[in-house]
Amino acid sequence: MSEEERPIRLLAEDSSDWARAHPGYFFEMARPRVQELRDQLLLGARTLSQGMVSEHSVNGWCIVASTDDWFSRGAATQANQALFHKLQAFPELGQNCSRPEFVVYTFARDVVTRGPDGTSVVKGSVVQAESAEIWAAIQSDAWQRIVAFRELDTSGRDAASS
Repeated sequence: MSEEERPIRLLAEDSSDWARAHPGYFFEMARPRVQELRDQLLLGARTLSQGMVSEHSVNGWCIVASTDDWFSRGAATQANQALFHKLQAFPELGQNCSRPEFVVYTFARDVVTRGPDGTSVVKGSVVQAESAEIWAAIQSDAWQRIVAFRELDTSGRDAASS
């Protein structure tokens, strides 16, 4: 069979499953680390935001916050949770770069975001009563966009199975 006659094979693999199987595409030592997730998210927010971007830690949570909603900027402007669920190019950062929200979603255990369209638990189980400090930080009026996450997801699960 010649090259021209070969059927095109489509991969049906979920992009999060693929990313977990190939962490070397996203992390320096080919191992996910919370600090690298935070740094990627911080760099992404600083690249797109026209306002002040800040990072905070609250009881094991990493928080990246901006006075501007960086989700509404760049080539991949999306609704609140859409940036988390699909591997998307990030040309503003460079060739072969991907949006950090997807990387955070794929490798973190719990992810919460707040923006102009409201507050959402994107992944995991975040009970308000058990996490009062993080909910207080997320609800701060000082920020237009906040993404908070904690710990690495060692189960390989996504939001649908949590």
